[in-house]
Amino acid sequence: MARIKNKILFFTTSPRTPAKMLPEIRLLNEKFSGEVWNTATQE
Repeated sequence: MARIKNKILFFTTSPRTPAKMLPEIRLLNEKFSGEVWNTATQE
């Protein structure tokens, strides 16, 4: 959420529909499958 001259703007920054999420999930699976996944590696 952001404010511009006391007006609040609200919008999402990531896709919410499964059709738009599938390519991102596929990419994560291809690039990071089998890798250690914890707080340190996510940073």
